[in-house]
Amino acid sequence: MYRQDSIVDLTLKVSDLLVPNLDQWDVQKVYDAFTPEDAAYILTIKPKRTEPDSDAWGFTKHGCYTTQSAYRMLANLHERN
Repeated sequence: MYRQDSIVDLTLKVSDLLVPNLDQWDVQKVYDAFTPEDAAYILTIKPKRTEPDSDAWGFTKHGCYTTQSAYRMLANLHERN
């Protein structure tokens, strides 16, 4: 989950969270973008620059957009405000 106190960059790619020219996470960027729990989990994943970036919807387990997932996300945001 993205941090609630940060601006979500909808164009963010995995490669944006890596140290340039290395297969290593930029730890600060990961923690800046995600909740501490999610950032800690992400940092356990070994990144590979050889894998191409792809688009994924972050509000479903399979990464595909659905109208239902968008409705739930917006309803959740509405409840918090």
